Amino acid sequence: MKFSRKPYVFITSCFFSTAILFSGCSVKANEYITETAQYDSLANEVEVTGVVHGETEKTYYSEVSAPISMLTLKVGDTVKNGEKIVEYDTWDLENSLTGASLSVESSQSSADGQVKDSNKKAAIYNKATSDVEIYKLLYAWARTDSDAIDINQYKEAFDVKTVQRCMNASIADKQYQLTKLGNDISNEEDIEKVKKIREEMDDLEEQIAGINKDIANLPLAENNPEEYKRLIADSNWMADIRTNWTQSQTQANAYEGQILNSSQKDALYKNVEVAKLSEDIAAKNLETAITGICSEMNGIVTSVKAEPGAMVAKGSPIITIEDADNVKVDVEISKYDIGYINEGQRASINISGIDYDGTVSKINRFATGGTSDNAKVKVSVKINNPNDRVYLGIQADVIIFTEEKTNVLTIPRESYYSDDTGEYVYAIENGTVEKKYIKTGIVNDEKVEITGGISEGCVVITDAITDEEVGSKAVSK
Repeated sequence: MKFSRKPYVFITSCFFSTAILFSGCSVKANEYITETAQYDSLANEVEVTGVVHGETEKTYYSEVSAPISMLTLKVGDTVKNGEKIVEYDTWDLENSLTGASLSVESSQSSADGQVKDSNKKAAIYNKATSDVEIYKLLYAWARTDSDAIDINQYKEAFDVKTVQRCMNASIADKQYQLTKLGNDISNEEDIEKVKKIREEMDDLEEQIAGINKDIANLPLAENNPEEYKRLIADSNWMADIRTNWTQSQTQANAYEGQILNSSQKDALYKNVEVAKLSEDIAAKNLETAITGICSEMNGIVTSVKAEPGAMVAKGSPIITIEDADNVKVDVEISKYDIGYINEGQRASINISGIDYDGTVSKINRFATGGTSDNAKVKVSVKINNPNDRVYLGIQADVIIFTEEKTNVLTIPRESYYSDDTGEYVYAIENGTVEKKYIKTGIVNDEKVEITGGISEGCVVITDAITDEEVGSKAVSK
């Protein structure tokens, strides 16, 4: 720790010289400059030099992409809290908002139109598919009726053929009998028997003729007029049904692929939401540009990165401002002194010959600069009472009071000595020089705190002196 004599040590009382008069002595007493041990205030100090900055530094970035229309501040200019420091040209942003609004209208109209058209086609498709099912049912009814007529006709024909087969069989049997009788009659010589056989043959021929007549009178296997009428009606009806069925199925097939499903409808309206989001962003950008950039503090401009007329992209740095109301001095503390520094310690700051009170406000936890052996720790000292004579970026002298005590016994630093045995002073006591070992507390460039060995009022010698003069006569100058 570095100690130096400075005017910042608070002295509550003055030292005074004490003249000790000796009489009746034959040896002339030596005269020494002396001070008296007394109660006072003192502190340890760390003296450093740093640079003045605002406690808060803010760089303002462009929140929109637009040309700058107004930026008049220069480095070193002062700004007020709430003062507009940047204005934008809003023409492009206004056009962007107009385009975004039109895009919302277009996407909304397109989505509504496509959904409406899809719903219309869905209605046609639903009717067509319903008609197909109806035509299926009607066709089945007509087919059933037509088939019933055909079945009746088939049954009637079958019955007629069965009867006809029976009659033909009877005729065949009777013809066989005729043939047999014909054979019998040719071999018979008895006239009476021949006559009787002839009568039997005539009777058989008459029976055969009767059966053939019955066969000829059997009904034909044909539909009656009512059945024919029904068959024609059923045939025409089924033809019409097939035509309409085909048309409905074709229409259903044509419209089925043109109907939007729920996912496709959601996609259309999501496009609308995307367009609305773009519109909201465009509106917000325009609002931000109209508002411009306003200072959030009373401050000093320390950097300007743009100029009027320049096109700045969103996120580009424009201007940096440091706080002018809350000011600090950034100092660097060596490894030898940093152990004595704590936040909250009192400090004295001198800027261009003007003194300010200060307080240690922050100790950086990372040392910078050079190797670890000579790296230093950045410490911020807040200026408690800044005024308009405090200039950012200027150098300032800082004294940090690392340890302060009041109402403690002190002696001048010039009277303090130390050796391998301990700390001591030379005092004048009873007119002679005495060496007194002491115990100390705070030791700075001006004062030494006495915690033992001497008491208040002890006269200590501040002149240069050695042990050889111990025991000699002495008086204060």
